[in-house]
Amino acid sequence: MELERYAKQMSEKTGLVPPRPTASAYEQAEAQTAAAANSAAAAGTTPAPAPAKRSADTAAASAAAKKPGELFSAAIKQQLGVVFGRMTRPVTLVLELDDTPLSTELQGFIGEMVALSNGKLNSVAVDAAGVITAEDGSSAPTSLTVGEPLAVTLPDGAELPVYGSLDDSGRAQFDVSGVLPSARPVVRMCVPAENSDAGTLLFTGSAFHGVPSGHEFNSFVLGLYNAAGPGQPLDDDLKARAEAIDTPIDVMILVSLTCTMCPETVLAAQRIASLNPNVRAEAYDVAHFPELKDQYGAMSVPCIVINHPGGEQKVEFGKKSVPQMLTLLGA
Repeated sequence: MELERYAKQMSEKTGLVPPRPTASAYEQAEAQTAAAANSAAAAGTTPAPAPAKRSADTAAASAAAKKPGELFSAAIKQQLGVVFGRMTRPVTLVLELDDTPLSTELQGFIGEMVALSNGKLNSVAVDAAGVITAEDGSSAPTSLTVGEPLAVTLPDGAELPVYGSLDDSGRAQFDVSGVLPSARPVVRMCVPAENSDAGTLLFTGSAFHGVPSGHEFNSFVLGLYNAAGPGQPLDDDLKARAEAIDTPIDVMILVSLTCTMCPETVLAAQRIASLNPNVRAEAYDVAHFPELKDQYGAMSVPCIVINHPGGEQKVEFGKKSVPQMLTLLGA
């Protein structure tokens, strides 16, 4: 309950919501759909959005590029400063991009956050070949070099693939039936690996596929705080349950930027991931990855896909708190 109250109070106090432009026909249609979803709200879900149009992504990317430094209001900037000031270590945001306008929008969005973070955030962008194309932020590891391959490790020491392939339109291809599909663009929260002199990046297990704006902005900011430490307060018994998970679990959360039920679910899963390296929790904006919506029959969001070792898979729907998410994970 402490986590839920913290997220609710921060949302009401800071207003950390919709920096993404809302003038496009797609955004207006999605907002109208969400406004009419009273019956779904009773079930803790929101109707899944229609697929986003490339023209809407282009407009959003162009609007952000025309107004550098104006993506966030003064109030949001002030509250972001408070969160960044409490972070105990820098976080590197790895941006795996393709050649779509959505990738351009994500890079601009993260660039603004890095500029406001007072050194607590830095970013590195990689193309489909896994090669670094750009880096940003004063705290970026010195080992990162534009034009060189990027290495990101998982807690078990294995290397996380940061490469892929593009179709003829420049959109990243991915296996919709795979565990945590490598859909691009994606922003991954990474930290410096312990006992590493080479500046190796360690993936924290938390990622967002798409642009974490709209209602997902709050959960993304709090996810950064949890990845950097000290993280949001959590009851000792819940923390113990999270830390006791001793087998790998992959959690995919299908969301919509206008879904009011989704942020708490994403935040719960990623808070658990921040406490246990056996858990990965990645969110996907189904407006941009409708293949996943079709794969899992997700007529509403949040849709939670839990993959256990041995191929066991569970699909659940509805808003979930940390205790409820732990129960879903079998903890």
